[in-house]
Amino acid sequence: MNLDNNKISWFVTASVVFYLLIEHLMFFLLYKTTSFGKNYIILSSCLVMSYYSLNVVNNGLKVQKKIFSPFILFLTGLVSLFFQYSFIGDYFDSNGSVIYRLFYILFLSFCWLVIGYNFSIQLIKSNAVYKCLLVLFQILFLFLISLNINQGPFVDYLDITNKHNLPTGVYKSHLDITDAYVLVGFICYFSFSSKMRLVSLCVFIVGLFLLGGRAALFLTIVIFMIELVRFLIKNKIYLIIFLLFSFGFLFAIYQYINSIFGNLASLKRFFFSSGVAEDGSALQRVYQFERSLEFLPEQSLFGGYSLNISSGLDFGDYIHNLLSAWQFYGLPFFIFLIVLMFKNINFQFLQEKNAFSFFIYFYSFIMVFLAKYVGFYLFWFSLGLILKANYEVLKSGYRK
Repeated sequence: MNLDNNKISWFVTASVVFYLLIEHLMFFLLYKTTSFGKNYIILSSCLVMSYYSLNVVNNGLKVQKKIFSPFILFLTGLVSLFFQYSFIGDYFDSNGSVIYRLFYILFLSFCWLVIGYNFSIQLIKSNAVYKCLLVLFQILFLFLISLNINQGPFVDYLDITNKHNLPTGVYKSHLDITDAYVLVGFICYFSFSSKMRLVSLCVFIVGLFLLGGRAALFLTIVIFMIELVRFLIKNKIYLIIFLLFSFGFLFAIYQYINSIFGNLASLKRFFFSSGVAEDGSALQRVYQFERSLEFLPEQSLFGGYSLNISSGLDFGDYIHNLLSAWQFYGLPFFIFLIVLMFKNINFQFLQEKNAFSFFIYFYSFIMVFLAKYVGFYLFWFSLGLILKANYEVLKSGYRK
């Protein structure tokens, strides 16, 4: 196999764009529940890993340091699953083997890390065809979202569930599509010139609002406020005005939310008008967290999520933050992952060349600490991005 890294980047970047298109079309237009998108990512990453494996063999089995840490992390997860199976045993619920699903989460996560490492925002920025496709994608995706709004301001997920012909008790929600839409939004924003970025951002924010994902919307707004501050920092007067206006607007929304939204219950719930303590989703997360804490001491060595399932919890009742890594794969894996996360943060990434990697990593970093489990694919994709960016910065001679 005689390929250079630039061709690998082209292949991976095209694969990500294709994946995003498939995910949106399947969810909003074809109404098909399929694992085709995930399988395509797995196949693409396996081809890339095969290429790197051949390079390692051709170089006399010398593994480059830049891929050593992620490989050890993946190997640590595999060893944890082996010990789980040996000492705790597997558990089978209505969806099959727990160990198999933990392996699938680990393997898919590693595949997304490989994809992120080889993805290139620079190829999109320098290619007119990619840019035109992204403009069409943003318009198309917003149009598809609007087609699925019946009553109220948000996508009607109950109607989408019915169109998907899902089994009783299985429902579609914003959790099934928001992450893909977030990735589209970040790619589009950082691919366009400064004149187009504001338009792209507005389309992005509107689409996120219509999807109804609160955490994604609020964190995205915070992220892009920071991004805007990055450009306004040179003019302190404009910066102060912008910050005062932003915080004043948010305070007004919070104070007068009931009078603004009237009887629209869905909007009131979206903006926590009854308080976080009364929010059903938040209460469910608290319950899952409290129940899961009971098992963490027993899961210290190598995890053991089968303990949770055998006690009557559903597979989805894991801790919705980074502690799920402890649940699934044990304390050594959890610590190794945290070290890898913090070790590769470099504030030189704030420069325009690496801004995409930094901001999507920042978004995913916060999400996985507060609201997402360890299998959150944007986190692994962005970890691959940040590992590559850190390697490029260090290769250029910069040291932290």
